[in-house]
Amino acid sequence: MRTLILLFVLLGFSLSGYAEPSKTVTYLMNEPMTMFDWGMYRLEEWIDRKIRFDKFHLIKTFSAVDYDWDRNRLTLEFTIWAKYIALTEFSEKALCKELTWYIRGAFGFVPKEEKNLATADMRSLLSLSRFFQHKDFKSGDEPDNLREEIDNIVNIRFDIYASKNDKSPYKHISSCESPLAGEKILYVEKVKRITGPPTVYEPYDQIDEIGIPVFELPDIDDQ
Repeated sequence: MRTLILLFVLLGFSLSGYAEPSKTVTYLMNEPMTMFDWGMYRLEEWIDRKIRFDKFHLIKTFSAVDYDWDRNRLTLEFTIWAKYIALTEFSEKALCKELTWYIRGAFGFVPKEEKNLATADMRSLLSLSRFFQHKDFKSGDEPDNLREEIDNIVNIRFDIYASKNDKSPYKHISSCESPLAGEKILYVEKVKRITGPPTVYEPYDQIDEIGIPVFELPDIDDQ
């Protein structure tokens, strides 16, 4: 009898060990990765490894790459916790502007007064589109204007927080979302609408201090 029970137990373990993948796992196994998926992953990983904001006196940064299907916009998103000393060197708007141009420069874009410093070769070498291309060869199906089209759908978003004692709670002091390929810096303010969502973020040429909330965030050392 004990031998029979042991046989059933072993058979049960054997059958469970050979269970087939679920429908969800099977779907994920069969779903191919696109060049766009791979490019977003490579871009996000490169930013995480290579982009450093040492000169801006920051406590901590978080970055992500996001694609909005409806808007056809690829956004480089940065959340910044700044030391209060940074606000003694830059105004709230100026800090957002300097950070945006720092990221633009990482991909070969410079202010128009410095255009002579950005050669065509440098722009090609630093272009963000390199993350969305094959290495060492070019597909015959690749659009001729791939670099320009990718550059033109990219936005850079900064959300900046700070506190006077560099500890929680951190106040949201400034946000901006600007095109990678361009000169404008578009600031973001929180506004209320009569209809629709109670609060939304919209781009403006000037930032309005009214309605900017205080966010209770954990201390940086606790994260």
